[in-house]
Amino acid sequence: MLKGNVDTTRFQRDLALYIKNTSKTIIDAINFKLYDAARAAIKGTTKADRNKVKQYLDAASVKYPEKTVAEIIVIMQQEKAGKTFFDLDTLTNKYKNRKYSSLGFTKAGWIPALKKLLKYVGREAVSVSGIVKAAFGGAEPANKVGSQVTGSIFNDVDGTGNKTFVEANKQKGAQAGIDKVSLDMETYLAKKLDVPIDTFNRA
Repeated sequence: MLKGNVDTTRFQRDLALYIKNTSKTIIDAINFKLYDAARAAIKGTTKADRNKVKQYLDAASVKYPEKTVAEIIVIMQQEKAGKTFFDLDTLTNKYKNRKYSSLGFTKAGWIPALKKLLKYVGREAVSVSGIVKAAFGGAEPANKVGSQVTGSIFNDVDGTGNKTFVEANKQKGAQAGIDKVSLDMETYLAKKLDVPIDTFNRA
C-alpha cells in the first residue's frame, strides 16, 4: 500500500475488516483509504526547521573558514557552470532564499499522490496549506491483478545532499499516515460492529 520501510500490519488487518463492512467496492475502499493516508502523511512529515537551515548555511566552511557554507556552494555551482566573474553576495542570498522557500519540500512529496487519486475519490481539486509546490511522488490507484487488488502511494523526494534525514522523514510521515487511517477505520468499525475500539488493538 505504501512504498518504503513502513509497518502495514495493522493497516492491512483493519482494511480487510473495513472492506467486509462497507458498502464501497474493494477498489473504491482502497482508493479512499490511500487518499486519506496521503493526507495524513503530509501532516506526519516534518517541515524543515528554518533556523537550523539558516545556521547550517551561515556556518563557516571547514575547508575555507573565511567563507560560509552557502557561499562555497554557490562558488562551486558557478565554477561548474564555467563562470569566473559573478556577484557572490547576490547569488548567495538567492540560493538561501530558495532553500528557505523549500522547507516543506519533503511534505510536498505526498501531494502528487493526492492529485493522482482525485478522480477516484470523487474530488476535483486539492489544496494543502503551507505548501506551495508539489514535489516528486505519486500513486498507483487500486487495480485488480488476478485475484488480488493492490494500490499504493509514494513520496519520491530524494533529499539530494541530505538523504538520511529526508528518507527518515518520509518514513515517519508514511507511518503516521497509515496509523491515522487505521485508527479511523477502527473507530468506524467499533461503531458499526458495536464493539470497544480496544478490541482491535488486542487482535
